[in-house]
Amino acid sequence: MLRKGLAAGMLVLLLLTACAAPMLQENSRVVLLWYDVHGPREAALLRLVEAFNAAHDGVQVIAEYQDDLFRRTTMAPEGHRPDLVLVGTGGSLPYVEAGVDRAPERVSGAGFDADAFTPMAAAVFRGDEGWTAIPLGLRTYAFYYNADRLREAGLEAGQIADRASMQETLCSLSDAEKGSVGLALPAQAGLCLAWWRAGVDGESLAQLSALFTQGCARLYPHPAEAIAALVQGEAAALYASNSALPTIEAAMDAEEPFELGVVPLGGVEALSPTVWEGSGLVVVEGGAASEPSLASAVGWFAAAEAENLWQEATGELPPRFDLLKAGPPQATPARQLFYAIALEAAASDTIIPAAMLRSTEEQIALVAALRALADGQPVEQVLADLQAATSP
Repeated sequence: MLRKGLAAGMLVLLLLTACAAPMLQENSRVVLLWYDVHGPREAALLRLVEAFNAAHDGVQVIAEYQDDLFRRTTMAPEGHRPDLVLVGTGGSLPYVEAGVDRAPERVSGAGFDADAFTPMAAAVFRGDEGWTAIPLGLRTYAFYYNADRLREAGLEAGQIADRASMQETLCSLSDAEKGSVGLALPAQAGLCLAWWRAGVDGESLAQLSALFTQGCARLYPHPAEAIAALVQGEAAALYASNSALPTIEAAMDAEEPFELGVVPLGGVEALSPTVWEGSGLVVVEGGAASEPSLASAVGWFAAAEAENLWQEATGELPPRFDLLKAGPPQATPARQLFYAIALEAAASDTIIPAAMLRSTEEQIALVAALRALADGQPVEQVLADLQAATSP
């Protein structure tokens, strides 16, 4: 009886093994992509995956949402990791440090043309040993403004082209003219990075403090709230990323129309250092996809078609020179200006990657400093706390 049971067990094991072999072979033609984003970037990613799968019969990309993406990726054993992971600014760094990434140009036959990408993309997604991720899109910061309201107040758009004149302009509005607030500031790490640029200094903190204490600026917990303040006429200007532009334009359609303006940091003619962020795909070591399958996916995501789709859906700027020079598919004045800002920056040496503040602790400290200023804490104390939190 025991021998019969053992024989039956062996038969089942052999059948399972026989069934598993073709499945492993089939999986080699599947590229697994993990992500943890929501909103426009999630919709854009799923759109790209659908377009890839429709154009490739032999290879299929499967996109799966994962909580705690980095931990799940690094803890997964060989053969059970994803092949690609979607990351945000500086998001490729932990994977580099954990040794689970494989640079795009090292994927055999991927057709990754590093020379096609802009210096901004390189600043965000290139390390000492090469590219750490496939750039999908870039984000930079600027002042949006309600041109109609500024015009009614007798002010020209050029008066908010830099931080000092912006402060003078917005604080010169009367209470009736500026309503609740002159400048809407979303409380997010990207804003802090853009404001302080390459480092933390007391002058920048003092300017922010003056805007808050004089009632010329207000801090909003979420970017959508700051956008609503601009659209509803409660703010004369908004300091935000170009990826907010689709949301602003969509909101404007449902509200009282107004002329939207965009002023780059420092002006296009004399562009001052500007912080760049981005979205990209990390190629992960230890996935189950075959080299040809992975190379096919990498080559497609790095190509102009995929990155144009990403730009249309997210409002991010394309990381490729050819797409920047071709101009935005939806040629609104604001979108055209963002492309001009990017092209001007590509020819300068004033590019600062947001990834330079690499740790989560540093980004949290910047946001905490911004909130402390908005709550009226003294500049000296905020600066001391910030330097203590960000010092090595």
